Amino acid sequence: MQKCVKSFSFLLCGMLCVFTPYVSQASENVKIGFVDLHRALNEVDEGIQAKTELKKIFDKKQVELTAKQQDLQNLKEMLDKQGLAQSENVKKEKMAELQNKFLMLQQQFMQEQKDLSEMEEKMTKDIFDKMRNILADIGKAEQFTLILEVSENRLLYAKPHLDLTNQLIRLYNEKSSAPKKKS
Repeated sequence: MQKCVKSFSFLLCGMLCVFTPYVSQASENVKIGFVDLHRALNEVDEGIQAKTELKKIFDKKQVELTAKQQDLQNLKEMLDKQGLAQSENVKKEKMAELQNKFLMLQQQFMQEQKDLSEMEEKMTKDIFDKMRNILADIGKAEQFTLILEVSENRLLYAKPHLDLTNQLIRLYNEKSSAPKKKS
C-alpha cells in the first residue's frame, strides 16, 4: 500500500513538473471581469425611470386600497354600533356582507401586487437583456475570457479594475440616450 502511495506521489510530482509551464502560459491569457447587475439596474437612467414609474403606480394603487380599507373599517364600526338594535338574522346578513367585501378587497390587493410584480419583471427583463448585449460587446472588444455577475456582496475579493459595473452603466446610458435610427 505504501509503495502505491509513493508511486502515485512520484507520478503526480512528475506530471506537475511537466505540465506547470503550460498551465502558467494558459493562465496568462485568461482575463476575468465582474459586474453587479442589480447596482447597474438601479443606476442606469432607464432603470431609475422604471423604478419611478412603478413607484407612482404603486402609490396610486396604495391610496385606492387604503380608501377601500377605511370604508370597510367604517362599515364595521357602524355595524357594531347598530348591532344591538338589529335582529340576529340581520346581524348575520350584514356581517356576511362585510366579510364578502373584505375578501374582495384581499383579492384585489393580491391581484394588484401580482400585476405590479409582472410589470416590474418585464421592465427589468428588458433592461437586463440590453445589459447582457453590452456586456457581450465589452467581453469581445476587451477580450475577456469570463465576465461574472456578482450581487449581494457575494464576491469576497477582486481587484477594483476588474469591476465592469461603471463601464456598463456608462455605455448603457450612452446607447439608450443615442438617437434611434429610422428604418
